[in-house]
Amino acid sequence: MASNLAEDITDDPDLISKLPDTLLTEIISQLPVDEAVRTSILSRRWHGLWRYVSRLDFDPKRMMKPSKQILYREQIISQRLGINSLSRDVKKEIFHAVMMINKVLFSHRCNLISCKIIHFHDSCKYGQLEKWIEYLIAEKGVQELALTCEDCPNSQQNFMGRFSNLKLSLPSGIFSCTTLHALELTHYQLETDSPFDHCHNLKTLKLKWLSLTTETLDGIMSTCDCLEHLSLCFCTGFNRVRVVSENIKTVELESLNVHEIYLSTKSLGVLVLDSLKCPAKNLVINAPKLRVFRAYRNLKLENPNKIVRDPDAKPLKVAEILEHCSGLLRPENDQGYDHPKDNSSLFENLWILSIDLDLNNIREVLILSFMLRVCTHLQQLEINIQEMHSELEEAITSDHSTQNCSLPYPESMLWDKRELCDCITHTLSQASIKGFEGKERELEFVRHLITKATVMKRINICCNDSCSREGAEATLRLLSLPRSSINVSIVLNPGPEFESAEVGAKFERWILTLK
Repeated sequence: MASNLAEDITDDPDLISKLPDTLLTEIISQLPVDEAVRTSILSRRWHGLWRYVSRLDFDPKRMMKPSKQILYREQIISQRLGINSLSRDVKKEIFHAVMMINKVLFSHRCNLISCKIIHFHDSCKYGQLEKWIEYLIAEKGVQELALTCEDCPNSQQNFMGRFSNLKLSLPSGIFSCTTLHALELTHYQLETDSPFDHCHNLKTLKLKWLSLTTETLDGIMSTCDCLEHLSLCFCTGFNRVRVVSENIKTVELESLNVHEIYLSTKSLGVLVLDSLKCPAKNLVINAPKLRVFRAYRNLKLENPNKIVRDPDAKPLKVAEILEHCSGLLRPENDQGYDHPKDNSSLFENLWILSIDLDLNNIREVLILSFMLRVCTHLQQLEINIQEMHSELEEAITSDHSTQNCSLPYPESMLWDKRELCDCITHTLSQASIKGFEGKERELEFVRHLITKATVMKRINICCNDSCSREGAEATLRLLSLPRSSINVSIVLNPGPEFESAEVGAKFERWILTLK
C-alpha cells in the first residue's frame, strides 16, 4: 500500500494542481497581486486562476523593477527633505505601476471579499483612487476595503506638514454600498464626512494617521450608526472622541491627543486604550457589558523629556485611567485606599484585564488591589511592568503617591492584610507578568497569586533583560512556595535577549549569566 502511494507521488509530483479550482484560488488569494498573477506561468492548469481570487492586495512598489524600487526609495527621502523631485524614470515607473493596477483590477472576473490598495498620492489628487473605489463597489461588490496612501513620511510631525497633498475628496455617500461592511483608511486628510452619508452598512471602521476635524468625526459616528468595531489610531485634528451607540462591540483608541473621550454603549465588549493624551477627569466610559479591557502607555512614541517638561502633553498613565474609570476617586471612596467602597459597574463583568503598571510603585499596587476587588469575574490578568523613565517624573509621581496611601501596617504585608477578592478565590485562572525583575513588591504580588488563587491554572513570568542575579534567584524560589491550586503551572522565562539567542533557553542557565 505504501509502495503504491510512493509510486503515485513519483509519477505525478504536482499534487497541488490536482486540487479543485476553489481551493487553488483560495491559496492564490493569500498572495500579493504581483505574485498571484505570476502563478499563471506555473502550468496550463494554473493559467488565469488569479482572475477568480476572492482577495486582491495591491502594492505598486512591488510592481516596479527592483532597480527602480531602490531609486524610488532614495528619491522619495530626498523629496521629503526638499532636496529635489522624482526623476523622469521613476515617474514613468510609477505610471506603469498604476496602469498595472488598472489592468489587473479590470481583468478580474468575480466578486471580491476584500481588496487592499496601497497607492501613490498622485492617484488621490487626480481622481484615480475614486475610480477604483467606485468600480470595486459597483462592479465587484467588495465587502472589505483598505486604502493607504503610500507616499507619506514616517514621523507624525512631517506627515502633518504634507496633509495638503493627501486630501481625500470623494463623492457623497461613496461608502454607502450595501455590500461594504469593513473600511480602513490610512494616511489622508478627511475634510468632510460626506463620503459616509447614509452609510448604514459599515460594521468595521479603522482610521489610521488621518487628519479630520471634530465635526467630521462626529458626523461619521452619526451616519455610521450600525458600527460594531471602531479603531482610531494616530489621528489628529479633533479635540473630542464621542461614541454613543447601541451596536458597537469593540473600540480601539491609540496615540490620540484630545480634550475629552466619552464612550457610552451597552454593547461594548472590548476596549483598548493605548498611549492617550487626555485629562483623566475627561475620560468617561459607560460600558456595563465590558469583557476585555486593555490599557497601555508606549513611551517609545514620545520624547521622555518633553513628557516631563510639559505635563499637559504626557500620555495618561494606566494607573490614572484605572483610578478615574473604576470609581476609586469618587468622594465616597476618598477615605484612603485601604477599604474604599465599590461603586463601579464598568469592570464588574470583566473577563480579561491587560495593563501597563508599575508593581514597584505602592500607589499603583494599591490601585491594582482595588481593581481585583472590583473585577469579580476576572479570568485572565496580564501586567506589563512599566517603571518611571526619568528621575523628575519619578519624583513627581512619588510625591503624589504618598497622598492617601498611608497604611496601618508595613507595606510588605499589604497583600496578606487585604481581604481576599472574589476573582482570586473563584475565577482567576491565568496570570502573565512581563518586565519582571524579582524586586520585593513584584515578588509579593506573585506570592499572593501562588498561595491564594484557588483556581489558577497558569502563571507566566517573563523577566526583564536588566534583571539582577539576586532578583532572578528570588524569582526562582517562587517555585518552592505552597500552591493554593493543585493544577497551577508556573513558567519562568529568561530575558528576551537571552531567550532569542538560545532556543529553549533554561531559566537556571540564564541566572548564571547575570551579575
